[in-house]
Amino acid sequence: MKIGISKKIIGAQGIGLVLFLLLAIFSYLSLTSYSSIHKRMDEVALGIELAADLQNLLQKILMPPNDYLITGDIKERRNLANLITETASIFEKVRLSTKKTKEGMAVIEEVEKGFIELQQKAMVIISTEKPVGNKEAAALMKEMDAFGEGVEKEVEKLHDLVRLEMEDHNKRVHEINSRTFNVFISLIFISLSGMILLGFLVRRKVVMPLLELTNAAMVIGKGNLDHRIEIKTGDEIEGLGRGFNN
Repeated sequence: MKIGISKKIIGAQGIGLVLFLLLAIFSYLSLTSYSSIHKRMDEVALGIELAADLQNLLQKILMPPNDYLITGDIKERRNLANLITETASIFEKVRLSTKKTKEGMAVIEEVEKGFIELQQKAMVIISTEKPVGNKEAAALMKEMDAFGEGVEKEVEKLHDLVRLEMEDHNKRVHEINSRTFNVFISLIFISLSGMILLGFLVRRKVVMPLLELTNAAMVIGKGNLDHRIEIKTGDEIEGLGRGFNN
């Protein structure tokens, strides 16, 4: 089948456009993927920070009732109320930052349940009248400390869960980077190969025949009417060569 020179040029341009579109699409998908990875990385990092905040907050909650039993200062009630508000705020952030898995939500619920019960015990102690030297309140404080140790273990589970999520995320990032690099190198190789092939075809099917016509025109112009042109391109250039021969 004969293909005109205009179709050959358009075909070459079309192949170049396809290669460009492939690179553009791949670049867009890579940027979108990296944007998603970066966003999730920030969320996981926030989860680790919040888990550490809960560990610190756990120790802080134990302080107001303990200080109240020592000093009897009612300002510790206000301190405890502020800590309860802070706890609710942190748990809201923890729910948003932690991956929504069944295991993750179960650990968060268990930790939150422990904090609520710990706060209730603290409120009972801090509501005691005449706390200084109160043996019953002291016993409740001892019980609260023991319960706090159990809550601390649950917080450690949450911290480990977020840490494992960070490790999985880093592994996924490494896999995506490796895959992206391999695909990018493949596309570059395909593009370069395509450009070289197109250059070779254009030179063979367009440039060389035109040079042969130019040389033939010079030879015929010098009076050598027996000169013949052998062009087999299957397009307008071959027809022009036959015209020269005629």
